[in-house]
Amino acid sequence: MFSNPAFEYPQARRVKFSGETSAQRFAHREIAHRYRQRKKPSALVINLRKKELEMAFNQQYGGWQLPDDDAGRIDLRIMLDHLAQLGEDHMRRWANMRAPWMLPKELDDLIDDVGLGKRWTATALGKALHLDNATRKRHNIRTIRPFDRTKAQLDQERKERHAAAEAARRLKAGATPRTASKQQMQPWKNEGMSRAKWYRRNRQNETAETN
Repeated sequence: MFSNPAFEYPQARRVKFSGETSAQRFAHREIAHRYRQRKKPSALVINLRKKELEMAFNQQYGGWQLPDDDAGRIDLRIMLDHLAQLGEDHMRRWANMRAPWMLPKELDDLIDDVGLGKRWTATALGKALHLDNATRKRHNIRTIRPFDRTKAQLDQERKERHAAAEAARRLKAGATPRTASKQQMQPWKNEGMSRAKWYRRNRQNETAETN
C-alpha cells in the first residue's frame, strides 16, 4: 500500500561549474551548504516525519526490517533523505538497524550520494509511498499527503471534523442541538397554525402561568 516498486528514485543532481577551478567549485558548494542550513527544518519536524515513515514501512512490510530488494532500497533512500538533516551518524544507525543486509561499501556509496538529502514535499512523498487516505487516517499520519486526495478535499474533511467536534462540545455544555431546535422541528405545522401564531400563543401561556 505504501511503497511503489515502479517508482524510480531521481538521481541526485550534481551541479557542474564548467571552466572553474577546484577552489571556485569548493566555494560554490560551501555557499550552497550554508544556504541549505539556514532553511533546514527543525529536528522536531524531521523526527515526526521519521516516525510516520516508520509506521508506513512497518505496515507495508509487516515488520521492522526493510526487504533486500529494489523497494527496500527506495524506501531506505527516502528515509536517509530525511535523516541527512540530522547528520550522518543518524543515517548509519538507522540503516544498520533497518537494513542490516546492506554491505558497508553499498551503504557508504548511498550516504555519499544522498549528501545533504532531498527535501520531500508532503504531496511528492505520498505519491512515492503510494499512501492512501484510509491508511493515513488509520495511522494518524499528518505530514504526508495521500495520493488519492486533493488539498481541497483534505481541507473540506478537516472543516467537517472541526464542525463535528464543535457540535459535540456545545452539546456537552448543554446547548440544544440544531436538529432538535424549534426552527428545525417546526411544531406549528403539526398543530396546523402559522409560526407567528404558535409563538404568540406560547407567549400568552407563559404570561398567564407567571401571573
